[in-house]
Amino acid sequence: KAINGISNKDIKAFGQYALTAHREGVVLQDDFIQGQRVDAGDAVMLLADEKQLWVEAKVSPNKKLNLSIDSPAVLKLEGQSYNA
Repeated sequence: KAINGISNKDIKAFGQYALTAHREGVVLQDDFIQGQRVDAGDAVMLLADEKQLWVEAKVSPNKKLNLSIDSPAVLKLEGQSYNA
């Protein structure tokens, strides 16, 4: 009941602000702590665009594979295949 009684003016007094990114994405990491002062342009979150799948893999140096950085990969997870 008390929370519902808080007006928009009261909320501004708490110093809470909406953070808006210039692009779509999913928050992977936030780099700030509550009460920290931030200025315009400071990076406070790491965003990822999950519209395109990427793979980071560790390959044994003993394996002789002909792979380049842009080699295509297929990720198989729970019976489904995803091109990366």
